[in-house]
Amino acid sequence: MIRVKLKRKLTYKGHYEYMFVHTDRRNALRYLLANNKWYDVTLNNEWVNTLNGTDQLDAEEKSRQQPADNSDDENTHEEQEEEDLTYIKDQGGLLSDTSLQPVDLGTEIIDQNFQDILNMAPGEGNSPVRLLYDKNNKAKCFPVLFPSGRPTFHEQRESRITLSRYLNTRIMNADGRFARNTDYIFYAQYMSEVQQVVSSVSMALRKGGGNLSLRKASPQMLLDSDSIGKILRNNEGYKFLRGIRGTPPYWMSVQKDLFAMIRQLSIPTFFASFSSADLRWPDMLSSLLRIEGKQTPVEDLDWSDKCGLVRRNPVTAARMFDHRWHCFLRDVILLPAQPIGKIKDYFYRVEFQQRGSPHVHCLFWVENAPRIDRETDDEVVSFIDRYITCDIPPDSDAELQEIVNSVQRHSKKHSKTCRKKNTVCRFNFPRPPSSRTFITKGGNTEDLNGNDGNTSASGILKKVKSALTAPDMDFETTDAFFESLGIDQGLFERAYNNCVTKKSLVLKRNPADIWVNQYNKDLLRAWQGNMDIQYVTDAYSVVVYILSYITKAEQEMGLLLQRTQNEAKNGDLDAKAAFKQLGSVYLHNREVSAQEAVYR
Repeated sequence: MIRVKLKRKLTYKGHYEYMFVHTDRRNALRYLLANNKWYDVTLNNEWVNTLNGTDQLDAEEKSRQQPADNSDDENTHEEQEEEDLTYIKDQGGLLSDTSLQPVDLGTEIIDQNFQDILNMAPGEGNSPVRLLYDKNNKAKCFPVLFPSGRPTFHEQRESRITLSRYLNTRIMNADGRFARNTDYIFYAQYMSEVQQVVSSVSMALRKGGGNLSLRKASPQMLLDSDSIGKILRNNEGYKFLRGIRGTPPYWMSVQKDLFAMIRQLSIPTFFASFSSADLRWPDMLSSLLRIEGKQTPVEDLDWSDKCGLVRRNPVTAARMFDHRWHCFLRDVILLPAQPIGKIKDYFYRVEFQQRGSPHVHCLFWVENAPRIDRETDDEVVSFIDRYITCDIPPDSDAELQEIVNSVQRHSKKHSKTCRKKNTVCRFNFPRPPSSRTFITKGGNTEDLNGNDGNTSASGILKKVKSALTAPDMDFETTDAFFESLGIDQGLFERAYNNCVTKKSLVLKRNPADIWVNQYNKDLLRAWQGNMDIQYVTDAYSVVVYILSYITKAEQEMGLLLQRTQNEAKNGDLDAKAAFKQLGSVYLHNREVSAQEAVYR
C-alpha cells in the first residue's frame, strides 16, 4: 500500500485528500492506458515493484528522488498561514489543537512513524479550464464511469440532442452507474445550469428596459458606464435568471401566475402539504432493494439500513416520489369520489426539506365551496368538519390509527424547526381542545377586558395554554378539561375571539388529540405519510401568507443577488461581466440535495 496525499500546492501542509493506494491497482491503470485516449502517462514499473518484499527501504529512498515532494514540509507557506489566520478570525477564537494533543491523533502518529508519504499536487502551476469549453471534461472527471473515455455529450451523433436531454438519459439509463454516483448527479446539475446562465447572459444583452433599448445596442453603448448603469437599474441584470428554476426571479414569475389564478378563480378553498415518507413506503424500499440486487425483506431493515438505501439511490427515490405524487393527485384527489370535494383547479410546488427529501405544497379550488361572510358560519363549519379532522381514530380502524400515531403526531420534545422564531413551538403545539369547530373574526368583548389575570381574555388563554403541558393533563372530554380551569366552551370562544386580530379557525379537538395535526382521512390513508390540510379563511391569508410560503425563493440567495447587483451598479464593470458575476453568485452559493439535483 502506498500512502498518497493530494494537495493544492506541495508547499501546503494541509491536504485535499489522503488515501492508501494498492500497488495492484496498476492493472486498472494499464487498462485505462490501453483503452482511454485521455490517459497519456508513463508507468514506472521498476519503482512500483520495489515496494514489495525486503526492498522497502530502497523503495523509500527511490521515492524521495521522484519529482514530487515526498515528505510533509514543516515550513508552512505564507499563503496557507494567511488562510489559517482568516479561519481563526472567522471562528472568533483560536484553532482547536493545543500543544498537548493534535487535532487528528491517528494521522499525527502515522505521520511521525512513517516517512513514505507520497505528496502530489497535480494541478499546481496549471490554469483552470472552463467547463463548457473543454468538450471532454466528463470523461476526464469520471474515468470510472467512462472507462473508454467516451461517449460524451460532444460525440458526433445522427441526431443532435441538448445537454439537458443527454444528462437526463445518463441518470435514467438502465446502467445504474450514473444514477448511483452522487458526484456525477451534482456535476450534471451544475453543468446544466452553467449552460443556462451563460446562454441567458447573451440573451439579456439584447433586451432593454425603461427608456433604453438594447436591441439597438452598439459597442460604444456597452462600454459607456451611464448606459450600463441604466441596464442594471432596470433589473435586467437580475431578471435574466428567471428562466432558471430555483432562482428568485423564477419564483417571482410563478407568483404572478398564481395571482392571476386567484383573480380568475377567487380565493382557494384548501391549502395542503404532503411530505415524503420514503422510510415507511414498502414499495419504494422494495424497489431500491431490487436495484441493489438484495433479497432482504423490507421488514428486516432497521432505520439506518433504510436511510442508506435512500441515500445511495437518489434518482430512483426522486422518480418514485414524483410518480407517487402524480398518481395520488390523479387517482385520489381528482377522483369522482371527491375526497375533498369536486376540484375545479389546483396549484402545487415541490419543495425539498433539509434532510433532502421532497414534499409538496398545494392550493385547491373546490366547486361550490362555502366562504366565510358569504355563507353562514354554520354552513362553513359543517363543510370543514366534513373534510378535516384531528381525531385519533378508534381501535376498530387500526390501520388509520397506526398512520396517525406514526406521522401526524407532533413531537412533545419539539424539534429545532419549532424554535426558529424564538418560540417554544412556532406551530402552536399543543393546541387547545374544543368541543366544536368555530370561526373567530376578531372582536372586542367588553366583559373580558379587565385587569384581572384570571378573567381577562389573555389570562384565560394563558391558563388554558399552561394547563395543556401540565403533568396531570388527562381528561376524557373537553368539558371536563374546561371545568377544571373554571371556564366553559362559551367563555373560551369569547376569549379566543377577543385576542385574535384576523379571521381564524379553531377545529373540534378532544384533550387526547392536542398533539395531532389536522388531516383528511381518505387522503391520509392513501398517501401513507405526513400531511396537513387547512381551510383558507380570507384573502389576506392567501396573498400575504400562503403565496409567500409556497413561492418562497431561497432567501439568502435573493439577498446575495441583490447585493451583487448593487455592487455591479456602483462598480466599474461592463455589462457582460456584471451578468457573469450575478450568474456566478447564484451557481456557487446554494444548498441543493441530491434528489433536488435529480429533479432539476
